[in-house]
Amino acid sequence: MKFLTIFLICLSFLFSYDFTLLASEQSQLEIYIEDWNEKKDLASEYLIEAQKAFKNGDELTGCVKEKEAAKYGIEATNSLILANKISSTNNNLDNLEALLEEWYRLRDYC
Repeated sequence: MKFLTIFLICLSFLFSYDFTLLASEQSQLEIYIEDWNEKKDLASEYLIEAQKAFKNGDELTGCVKEKEAAKYGIEATNSLILANKISSTNNNLDNLEALLEEWYRLRDYC
């Protein structure tokens, strides 16, 4: 009887630990997705501003805006990569890593 009680306590501990872990993973996934959404929007805004600056002949401002866009694009893409790893959907990982490389190129271009 004592063994059964200890076993049930251990079993309940394991189940509660796993559920806590799953909740923690879900929360972390949501954080990465939210970060992705915020940073990709900022990157898009900076790219639009850079395009306008280049169109107006202001290369210095265009490059500054482009570097800011790349900074946020890199952060956004890294968050999306981490979200994919948490959710175990690594099938787009190669595409995301290629996107990350493009952001690095854009950052280093000016």
